[in-house]
Amino acid sequence: MVATRPTLHWLAIGAILLSSVGCDQATKHIAQARLKGQPPRSYCGDVFRLEYAENPGAFLGLGLLCTALAYLIYFRILAVAGATNLACAT
Repeated sequence: MVATRPTLHWLAIGAILLSSVGCDQATKHIAQARLKGQPPRSYCGDVFRLEYAENPGAFLGLGLLCTALAYLIYFRILAVAGATNLACAT
């Protein structure tokens, strides 16, 4: 059975959403494991600085409403608004 274009479209969106959520959660875990409770880390003469901070409502965290539907709505709004790198998600 050959997948139809709309099916491939939704599979691509699902893959993008899952990878975005996965990367978001992985970087949060790494930051918590390596930066929480530690002094800020400074690089290149304090040009770059890493400091642990929590913000549950930040981008892709979406607080307690962290669901696939919320991500789908968010990225769909961006695509409809004309975000050029998300044009393939329309």
